[in-house]
Amino acid sequence: MHLKPSKTIIPYPLMTVLILLAQWSLLPADHPLLATLALLACTLLALAYGRYHRHKAHEVRQMALIKSLEQGSAEPLPPSPERLALQQLLNRHSLEQDQLRQQLNDLKHRTEKDPLTQLANRQRFRHDITHLLQEDQGTRTAILVLIRATALESLNRQRGFQSGDTYLKDVATLIQQAAQRWPEHRIYRISGADFAVQIHAINNTPLPLLGRDLKLAFDLYQNSQKIESVACSGITPICSGQRIEAILARADLALARAQTQEINGWSIQLEDEYEEGLGQQQWRQVLEHIMQQERITLSYQPIELLNGHHPAYYSLYPQFYGEDGAVLASDSLFAMAQRLDLLMRLSQLMIRHLIREHRILGGQQSRWGIKLSPHLLHNSSFLIWLERQLITEPDISAHLVFEFDEEHLSRQLTGARRLFELLRRCGSRSAICNFGQGIRSFSLFQEIKPDYLKLDPALLLDLEQDSTNQKFVRMIVEVAHRMGSQVIAEGVEQSSQKQLLASMYVDGLQGYLIAHPMPAPVGLAH
Repeated sequence: MHLKPSKTIIPYPLMTVLILLAQWSLLPADHPLLATLALLACTLLALAYGRYHRHKAHEVRQMALIKSLEQGSAEPLPPSPERLALQQLLNRHSLEQDQLRQQLNDLKHRTEKDPLTQLANRQRFRHDITHLLQEDQGTRTAILVLIRATALESLNRQRGFQSGDTYLKDVATLIQQAAQRWPEHRIYRISGADFAVQIHAINNTPLPLLGRDLKLAFDLYQNSQKIESVACSGITPICSGQRIEAILARADLALARAQTQEINGWSIQLEDEYEEGLGQQQWRQVLEHIMQQERITLSYQPIELLNGHHPAYYSLYPQFYGEDGAVLASDSLFAMAQRLDLLMRLSQLMIRHLIREHRILGGQQSRWGIKLSPHLLHNSSFLIWLERQLITEPDISAHLVFEFDEEHLSRQLTGARRLFELLRRCGSRSAICNFGQGIRSFSLFQEIKPDYLKLDPALLLDLEQDSTNQKFVRMIVEVAHRMGSQVIAEGVEQSSQKQLLASMYVDGLQGYLIAHPMPAPVGLAH
């Protein structure tokens, strides 16, 4: 229902002007005071009339609006200028709020993103993992992978920081490609050379598959870029309700262990055990305690020599003990020693103990082999110290064999040459472990000329049925004998393997079929 228009009324300002003009024209010119008073009276009357008119018009509009609302046919009245101005102000304020909110979101997004790789940063990582651990709606599980770009420091030093930045971006891309098979994942760059991947657990997720995928991607990149290594990975499962410190300690330990294993390797840590639950400060205290009190023993695993003209050979394995007498995992201990820059001191302790044991046990008729960390190959201080030790004990050094993995030697060929030359000068022996990973193994063998080649245990798997591996092993034995080296087969566990290897003229056999590690060499006593 439309409002009825009111009667046509002369506008108030125009009416006032007309009244004033009319009154002014009627006033006598010879009485100015009277004329002024009359004019003032007319003005007051006009103001009163105007006020009354506005009041009545407002009442009429209100009554019409009420009547229309009662009948349900009212149309909205046109807004007043004040209301329009207020609405415009509110609209402008709302728009400014939206813009500020968007700017805050953009700023928050930028503060949670790594500018180099465009991945989420450490702040976002802490937020996400804390949110998962505090999840109340049922048990949430996930997988955490810590990845360390191991070549960053050397690339920055040798090729410049621009090459280092390119390398980090490439590593980020490799991680993204490897994680694509997992639908729910987040990737973070949490520090200069460290990345993290959080994968929401899928039922029966095979953790080794993650490590293999990453290693494959890193190996391919390493071969294309001609660098010593790319990255290593530590993997651990996480579950809501766990402490974030324990989770990070597990992942960090797995990462540290991976750094002491194969190039671009990976390691899995499933549980919080005694030594795994230690933080870095506690690890430092444990290591200092071990080195100060020399809490170390050696286990001896004899190698059966098929040629009786060579002296006996024992592979030695160090064991370290905590204050409570509990045995600490050697790989974890060496990993944390490397992390805390205590690897050289720990290795020195091991070699001093080895020399002292050899002197006490009187093992002049046997050779003792011990594996050293590949991180020592480029440690000039350690090499100088080792040379002095061997020169000081010439009778003992002639019976020591220092073992290194083939993969690490091939990646650090310059350091390998230097160390093997040092051992020859001092009269000690050298050995390449896990030998025979490919044709390139022969190139490494020719470069450094070790005294012993210890075959990769993978070559012995199904050796009886694998004619290709048989030919490869025969080739290794033939080349080694021509170069004056001896070949030892590691990981012998079956009699059929022993017989076949003996027919191939392998010089020695090592494995649980031959003997388990023992507290002292056979025939020798304290």
